[in-house]
Amino acid sequence: LDTAYVSVGAAGKDRTKGEIVSLAMNYAAQHPGEHASPLPASSTIKLVGDTALVRHHGDKDISMDLFVFVGGHWRALYSQHTAIAPAT
Repeated sequence: LDTAYVSVGAAGKDRTKGEIVSLAMNYAAQHPGEHASPLPASSTIKLVGDTALVRHHGDKDISMDLFVFVGGHWRALYSQHTAIAPAT
């Protein structure tokens, strides 16, 4: 995660890099040995120069993650999560 990283959740609340790292550490402590799931088949990755846009489309939400390639490493800059409204 880039030092300026921000994630905006489906409820519109933003979380800083420090908050995300803390949440991840707590999750890892509560779920030892659990591995991350692979990207779902509905995910796409689009590369434009040194920028990557990763889009996820699940049953309950849509999200996107923006990465930039700097100094030989991919760094996450921004994430946005949006809940999908139930069909009426």
